[in-house]
Amino acid sequence: PVRAVLTVTVSDPGGEIVARKTERREVPRGRVRANFELEVPSPALWEPATPNLYSLSAVLVPETGPADRRDVTYGYRDFRVRDGWFELNGKRIYAKGAYLFGSIFGASVPLGAAQDPGTARRIVGNLRAAGFNLFRLHNVATQPEMLELCDRLGLLVIPSHGASYL
Repeated sequence: PVRAVLTVTVSDPGGEIVARKTERREVPRGRVRANFELEVPSPALWEPATPNLYSLSAVLVPETGPADRRDVTYGYRDFRVRDGWFELNGKRIYAKGAYLFGSIFGASVPLGAAQDPGTARRIVGNLRAAGFNLFRLHNVATQPEMLELCDRLGLLVIPSHGASYL
């Protein structure tokens, strides 16, 4: 194990730091999963009309060797089915969805692939501009960049799973 300092910081949609925690830890070498609890008071909720996204930064600084940093964005949201209706953050939401099949770009360029981020931005932007709030991906490798783009633009996503073609 390596002695290290782990700092986790959460920033709100405006970039203000709303939570931070630092701990000294013994960290085994290799890829490690760690639990860390932070409280974010009264978070702004994510929804299609206001896609509030928070940033989380985790920095691990070992006593010896280089530091490691990971950054992710995420939104606070509550999904429920109540009395047969889908609710997002306690309000009934009507899905206005689009279904996109991966082959629209040809077999070699799946939607959301890193090779063509401009096309993905254009497609997702056009979906939002047309009033859609839900995006169903089929036969498409769901890239993290695509999910982040949908989060930023306020699109709910139903990703494809490995056996979706059966």
